[in-house]
Amino acid sequence: MVEVLKIFVVGIIPGYRMVMTLSSRTIKCAPRDVLIKASFDDSKKHNGTRCIQQDLADNNSKADIKTIIAKISRQRLVSKAVKTFKVTTYSNHKNPDY
Repeated sequence: MVEVLKIFVVGIIPGYRMVMTLSSRTIKCAPRDVLIKASFDDSKKHNGTRCIQQDLADNNSKADIKTIIAKISRQRLVSKAVKTFKVTTYSNHKNPDY
């Protein structure tokens, strides 16, 4: 995640340094990005957008589902799927295979 700095240096080509400034919108949205990432990490990467929205509401920070989805996709966070069935080695069980 981008550190909350107003100026950072990008060195793509050796010996050539380009200074880029962050937009005011990025600086303004950075605290919410930190809250979303913290909520996602606290849930051991299992929670999706609705649980993160509830966590933000508990912290008095309202956010729309679309906003949370955009911030999660921009940070490249992917939630883990929870397994519904346990792996078994007994192949003659009565339960259906999914």
